[in-house]
Amino acid sequence: MTEVSSAIQSLNLNSEASHKLRFKFRVLEEEFEAEAIALKECVVLWAGRRRISEILFFALGELSLHISGDPTPNHLIFLQQLTVKLAKLFNGKQVYFSTDLGTDNFDKAEPLYWKKFFDSLKTQIDLHKEFFRIN
Repeated sequence: MTEVSSAIQSLNLNSEASHKLRFKFRVLEEEFEAEAIALKECVVLWAGRRRISEILFFALGELSLHISGDPTPNHLIFLQQLTVKLAKLFNGKQVYFSTDLGTDNFDKAEPLYWKKFFDSLKTQIDLHKEFFRIN
């Protein structure tokens, strides 16, 4: 068991303590939900259409990106790029990103859409810098 998985498993995720944050954000006309857990060495972030419990998937492995469903090749490229951009926001912390977007039932395969998705998510991260422990 890794240090990160031990830390996540020891959290009481049913409490409203300061280690967990939920927020909504908009991309064009669509509203998305997000959940984050901020630890000293890492950030676990889920963003997508529906609230799911797969955020804890990362307690089981070393992956930085998890997609709920089967992504199309184009979506996989955009989501990998999004994960790299997210990692750069957190000053060297490991970022674990999970989503239900990018699967066959998702029709947004344009680079501009994913830029707007990142910008909207970044705005929320910037609004909660203290929670995420970033300067």
